[in-house]
Amino acid sequence: MTCSNISIYTTYLSSIEIGEDNHDSFAFRQFVEDAVVCGWLQPYDILVCDNAAIHEKGYNCDLGHFLWEAPGLDDDPLNILLLPLPTRSPKLNPIELVWNTLVQRLRVMKRDSGGNHRCARSAEFVLNNIDFALVKRTYRHCGYENF
Repeated sequence: MTCSNISIYTTYLSSIEIGEDNHDSFAFRQFVEDAVVCGWLQPYDILVCDNAAIHEKGYNCDLGHFLWEAPGLDDDPLNILLLPLPTRSPKLNPIELVWNTLVQRLRVMKRDSGGNHRCARSAEFVLNNIDFALVKRTYRHCGYENF
């Protein structure tokens, strides 16, 4: 993954808000298709998903086939592999390790501030200070050596 892809991804994600109208299989499918169009997902990438219903049911029953067979911007097949994680496997899911980091750091902040803190502000501070190196370590910890 190059820095330019990270920049595209960060810019793209900063425009997304989670709400009642976008937390279903249709919204996830649209997110994946937009990620392909904007260049964040590219041929021969691997998209790792947990087994949440929005990732594999409804509009996404054929997501793996779509990502592998659909023509990309150059009309060649995308050849993007959808890799579903096994049920109850948080140690294989890098985002679970990032959430674990968030929880651990919030606990330290709570203890250090005597419990007089605002959870939302603390969470924002912690998330804003999770750097790419930490994310990279979580992927490597989960066995994704080439990240």
